[in-house]
Amino acid sequence: MNAPNNNRRVAYDRAEDEWYCEPDWAADLLFRSGMLQDSLPVWDPAAGRGAIVRAAQRAGHHAYGTDLVQRGGAVGTLDFFRDAPRRPGPGRLIIASNPPFNVALEWAIRALQLDLGPVALIVQLRFLAGLTRAHLYDEFPPAFEAVFSDRPSMPPGSKIEDLGDAAFSGGTIDFACVVWNSDRTGPTISRKLYREGSFTAVRGRYAAAKKRVREWAGGDV
Repeated sequence: MNAPNNNRRVAYDRAEDEWYCEPDWAADLLFRSGMLQDSLPVWDPAAGRGAIVRAAQRAGHHAYGTDLVQRGGAVGTLDFFRDAPRRPGPGRLIIASNPPFNVALEWAIRALQLDLGPVALIVQLRFLAGLTRAHLYDEFPPAFEAVFSDRPSMPPGSKIEDLGDAAFSGGTIDFACVVWNSDRTGPTISRKLYREGSFTAVRGRYAAAKKRVREWAGGDV
């Protein structure tokens, strides 16, 4: 439930409770990427329509969601900052969510301070930059930072019923996944996340760019 105004055809007013919905393919890429190898339960405390919960289940995890407001993908309401975590048992779990951007920093701090297990957040790409967030990365170095090569459209949840699949087309804001895993040591690994078919679909554009470079260099490259 992340960012408004990231659809070319529709400029949305800010959604109530910052409820913006990630597409299924973006949630699936998070779990197919190999960044979350633990077969731990997955809790999405910003579940919304439940895309992350369903993606985790497709990847073989026991998964459940909560949200500030009861929505289709939540098993119940929970205030992530004020309420105790909802856990299926005493063991570790993965917190995976697409948090409201206006509290994404606080969301990350809360999730990491809970120390329940790995944390995976879908955030706007600009979340990787900035001096304030640099302190977060200094205190809690991520295991992975993975950029979506396709721009996901994240429409307000209230618009999806009206627009259908069209609500998830034409994204204009870059997004990334940030994954923390206290079991992993070493420098942060950077990755690209490719939507199925999209990498080969634009190969011609890259070939055209290389051709222009050869032409500008007089054919010497």
